[in-house]
Amino acid sequence: MRLTNDDVARIVFNAFQKALSEKDNGLLKDNNPLRSSYFVSQIGDELKKHFQGAKTHYQAIESIFNEKKKGGEWLYDICVTLQLNIRDTRHKDGIADINTNILFACESEFDTKISAFATDFGKLLCSNANQYLYIQGLDQSTFNGRASFISERKNLIKNNLWHQIKDDFVLAFIPTPGKKREKSFWDTHENEVLGWASIWIYDVSKNDFVEYKK
Repeated sequence: MRLTNDDVARIVFNAFQKALSEKDNGLLKDNNPLRSSYFVSQIGDELKKHFQGAKTHYQAIESIFNEKKKGGEWLYDICVTLQLNIRDTRHKDGIADINTNILFACESEFDTKISAFATDFGKLLCSNANQYLYIQGLDQSTFNGRASFISERKNLIKNNLWHQIKDDFVLAFIPTPGKKREKSFWDTHENEVLGWASIWIYDVSKNDFVEYKK
């Protein structure tokens, strides 16, 4: 059931591309928190298609023309679990599904502070998930600023956390939909931000990152 990391990277990029293309439609217009949720929801939708027979937990946005969300998170922004059906034989309706194994876990954090990274990336390290994805926001408007931040995050993982990582994973840097000064980059730099996305695959055997070529 495992996805290739190239597939995971492709799903993230396509979700960003779709969210960006629809940013002015329906309730997404000028609603940056909803844009962020919609982007994550698109990833969840694609994971759900792949992990049939498992449970995909995420806040699904079924329509950008109403506020209704379906489903919900369980521990992570997105996760996919195997479940086991259990019963309390004393009651006819004493039936429930229990999560037994995390097949895939994803955290998305647009805050660029190291404390925010520590909280959410740490959740993935503790997850014991078969596979995981970390989405890191970018809030730098210049090429050099983004390049420096991306390099620092990768080096932090390679130099400080390599011994905590058991398998390859995807690290995606996506421009924040949140406001920078008065407006979102998605509005002020709408013709550029797709090219700002930078997605990397960590190779645990080499303790190094390989860039995903879009």
